[in-house]
Amino acid sequence: MCKWHFRCLIREHFALAMNQILSARGREMDLFSNLSQMNIMLMDGDEWTREALSMFFESQGCPIKTVSSLEDGMSELGSVIYDILIVDDQLPGMNSIELLKHVQNAFPNMMTILISAYGNRIYRSLASDAGAWNIVEKPFNMKKIRESLADIVRLKKRNCHDARPCKMVQSE
Repeated sequence: MCKWHFRCLIREHFALAMNQILSARGREMDLFSNLSQMNIMLMDGDEWTREALSMFFESQGCPIKTVSSLEDGMSELGSVIYDILIVDDQLPGMNSIELLKHVQNAFPNMMTILISAYGNRIYRSLASDAGAWNIVEKPFNMKKIRESLADIVRLKKRNCHDARPCKMVQSE
């Protein structure tokens, strides 16, 4: 099977699985209804991760801007006001802690979810101090991303942008 056909099968399987999971929960409709009114950006150098998360959001009618590099992300952040930033900690050009500090200083109301391969307390503490709202540990699943997004939506509904309880969401 060629690479193109394999990707098509993966996309179809992923979209079907996501629709089954999300249709089972009424709360999810409310979550994505709220998220569809927010500007969300994903910064990740991995094409597969960008595609998977993009399909996840778009399958629920929720637009997301994806960028593959730090330079593109910083340029985009300067042109649009984003509510949520989902960022991989392995972007080349700047370490994730520096990026989080920059985002927190420049955009204090933006909530940031860090996708990280580092699950230790020291890194979690550094990321929290730098402005991460939440850390989702790799390898992650969509359930963990949804949980982080639901927490952010609840917080934004209460207008509590200053609270920063960085918690580690571990993969199962």
